[in-house]
Amino acid sequence: MAKGAGPPASAPDPVIVRPEDFDAIRRHAEREYPLTACGVIMARGADRRVLICQNIQDELHAKDALRHPRDARTAFFVAPQDLLEIGRMENQGFHVGVIYHSNPDTRAFLSGEDRSSALLPSGSPSYPTAAYLVMSVMAGGAVDSAAFRWDSRRREFVDVPLVHSSITPLPPGHRHGAAPVSQASPANVGHTAPTPKPRWAAPRPLRVFLCHSSSDKALVRRLYRRLQSEPVDPWLDEDKLLPGQDWDQEIARAVRAADVVLVCLSREAVNRAGFVQREIRYALDVADQQPEGTIFLIPAKLETCDVPERLRRWHWVELFEPEGYEGLLRALQERSRSVT
Repeated sequence: MAKGAGPPASAPDPVIVRPEDFDAIRRHAEREYPLTACGVIMARGADRRVLICQNIQDELHAKDALRHPRDARTAFFVAPQDLLEIGRMENQGFHVGVIYHSNPDTRAFLSGEDRSSALLPSGSPSYPTAAYLVMSVMAGGAVDSAAFRWDSRRREFVDVPLVHSSITPLPPGHRHGAAPVSQASPANVGHTAPTPKPRWAAPRPLRVFLCHSSSDKALVRRLYRRLQSEPVDPWLDEDKLLPGQDWDQEIARAVRAADVVLVCLSREAVNRAGFVQREIRYALDVADQQPEGTIFLIPAKLETCDVPERLRRWHWVELFEPEGYEGLLRALQERSRSVT
């Protein structure tokens, strides 16, 4: 080693999955075949819990095949209620340890679109410490698996060894009974739908403030990312607030600057004392200053729940319903017609 040189950067750790968890994922993947299975392993210390998620890609495809051209055989979209459960477990001290999905009738790999969908607009991963596990299922039986982690030095997802009960760790890029996998292979078939094109023209992106409870962070984060593919500039605290900024001051400024405030509601959120009281108060003050008929404050139900009394004067949207997101977009498009 040259004088003054530091130690070489370490490669991402292998992915270690308990035998019983690996078997649960395998059974899920085989049960869902020929559709794509998806889920997560939540971790808290030595505690591991497999959360089997519902793939609602078929519902989205049936509703709008142009916007969601793939069905559940080649794509997955985690159901809102599962994202809510992930958020609740995060509030109990768990974190997302592994994100898994199956690849029906193709090899175990992380496609280019899988990789891009796992990133925030900033280019950083949504779950930087999580591993990604992909399981190949052929003719109803699991035949292969692969694991990937984010390499902060290379700023990309890399193939890493997968350790579980029935497989010996292999060097990255190799598989049992398969040729080495090229990370840049143009033959990769994506398992998430490509980012759709914006659906309406606007003089500028519509500024949408996402008012929410921390218990719903996982689902709101997903909503935030969906809105970014529209002519919308969504505002989410974890992405917009900078270290050292005054929280109250910046929230108030963001609400005043917003064209629309989306108040995200869930059972746990509305039953929690002090649920985003300041944000709602700011929004109500600004709503009172809007011209009559202006769409400004939209209560958005993430699941079946009551709407707080002071928000009931506004028609709400039920985002947990298949057509809910489309209804929200219609409201935002209508609002965009009046902004300059």
